[in-house]
Amino acid sequence: MTSRKWPMIVVGFVIVFYALKLAFPGGQYSRRNDSQLAHCIRVSPEAKTLPRTGNLFCWAMTSTKYHENRVIAVNQTWLPRCDHGQFFTNDVMDPRLNIAYSTVFAGIPDYYTNLFFKTRYALHYIYREISGSFDWYLKADDDTYVVVENLRAYLAGLDPSIPYFLGYRLRPFLVTKKRSQFREHGYNAGGAGYVLSRAAMKLFAERMYGNETLCPDDEDEDVGLARCFANIQIYPHDTRNELGQQRFNTLRPNEMYKGTGLEALYWNYYGALEGGGFSEVFLGIPFAKPPIGTLRFEKPKPPESWEDVLDATKYGPACYPHNKTEIREPTSEDCLHLGVIRPKEAKTSEKLPVLVWIHPGGYSVSSASNYHYSGLANIYNPHGIIAVVIQYRLGFFGFFSDGTELPGNLGLWDQIAALKFIQETIEDFGGDKNKVTIWGMSAGGASASQLALSPHAQGLFHRQIAMSGGALMNWAFGENVILHSNAMAKELGCSSTAQLKECLQELPVAKFYDAVEVLGSSQYSMDLLKWHPRVDGDLFPAEPEVLIKKALKRPQLMGVAEKESLFFVILNEGKSMQTLEVDPSEFHNFDRKELEKRIKTS
Repeated sequence: MTSRKWPMIVVGFVIVFYALKLAFPGGQYSRRNDSQLAHCIRVSPEAKTLPRTGNLFCWAMTSTKYHENRVIAVNQTWLPRCDHGQFFTNDVMDPRLNIAYSTVFAGIPDYYTNLFFKTRYALHYIYREISGSFDWYLKADDDTYVVVENLRAYLAGLDPSIPYFLGYRLRPFLVTKKRSQFREHGYNAGGAGYVLSRAAMKLFAERMYGNETLCPDDEDEDVGLARCFANIQIYPHDTRNELGQQRFNTLRPNEMYKGTGLEALYWNYYGALEGGGFSEVFLGIPFAKPPIGTLRFEKPKPPESWEDVLDATKYGPACYPHNKTEIREPTSEDCLHLGVIRPKEAKTSEKLPVLVWIHPGGYSVSSASNYHYSGLANIYNPHGIIAVVIQYRLGFFGFFSDGTELPGNLGLWDQIAALKFIQETIEDFGGDKNKVTIWGMSAGGASASQLALSPHAQGLFHRQIAMSGGALMNWAFGENVILHSNAMAKELGCSSTAQLKECLQELPVAKFYDAVEVLGSSQYSMDLLKWHPRVDGDLFPAEPEVLIKKALKRPQLMGVAEKESLFFVILNEGKSMQTLEVDPSEFHNFDRKELEKRIKTS
């Protein structure tokens, strides 16, 4: 087909479209039809048994010809995952299908020009029947697929008492005066499914439905609904994640429009590429020799080079925690690894800023893999930031100290070794070694503050972020670690030997955990972590209060979380504390009101 034929085809399409609209005037249906339609509605037994209140109400628009293909597929996949999910159709379904439905559209001709009326009528019907008893309302078609779990997770961060209009945004390419508001805000594609909050449903039902000024019916379905909300300054919300990807829609509707003719009429609201890989991840990179054998309880040594291609597709094992009951994943003393998460195809000439994450855990638990690379990629890579996650020795392996032969602080020396490795290699990943920020939370935040005080860490980073932890925290510094170390050495049978280090290096890991069982593990509280840094005369040549005055001035951020110490209260359950068990399946719908209700009835 030549391009010269396109104008005639488009003109022909427009003429046929308006001929159909004149033949089947959907605008004739309005609120005055409500009473004559209401008596036609039949509700299936399955629909009657569905919950009448909850978090998520989902309805899918369909018609008779799709009952035995599209409807069955939707009913067997995503729709039942909603708290209340049913089909709105124009005729009864085969009872053998056991499908929840209501004949909301009975008596309405199944024409394209009636879609906007059907959508408005269905929304008002839902509100009329359940009076806003759900938090969120999803409208879908019978060929829509929604990842309900992703939708729930996204909605959990939003307040349903605020009017939200959520979905996949499109906008007309040819903007008329009537549609001028879509130049900036667009409209949600109905085929992809869109969501209204409880507040938005209330506004629609009580202010817009039947109001020809706010919600005129001379518009196409999806654009028409967006126009109604736009008239009261409610616009489609951006539901994409940090990478510009859709959170709960599996299909980009704009990809359904192919060819020059339609390309001129509609285009994607979002210009950025969606889907695909936005990051490149390199995991399990050794930044030091394995601290095993004679290197146990020694400062980290630079790693040996490797000739073969390194498998960097998975995290290395976690470092041993302070107590064997805390082991949750593969662990090993060979744990000094880091991971690099960078924007895809970052060039070495770009020199992107680098953010180094130091994990929390009271210097005793956790690992890099607890903070999945996908989250770091989603948050930082789109902004041109390379994220690096590091591990360091924990518990007795990381902070054992007798005050002399074993000065301690090995976990912090590991962090310094990681920063040195980053300085040597990050440019090969496209990073700027002169723009390195260290960031940590809890013990990670305290570590960031402590590294800023050590002369051995000078020049290895340039900014710091400390959340919920600092160098002067009473649990993050102290000499009591020597008492705990000496007690462990005695239990291990090494305290009477002249060569304490050699004795400890020869013991299997299981012996250390046996000693922990006898001595008792550290309990979670504000001031009794057994394993932590101390002033050793080397890493810290003086008390932290003195080092602070001499420390290099750097840009830094510090912060805390509200009520964060509640964590320790929960983990130290006493006789005065009463607990309330909530089944995980109820989490998505367990709000403050439900908590108050449970407390009153327990």
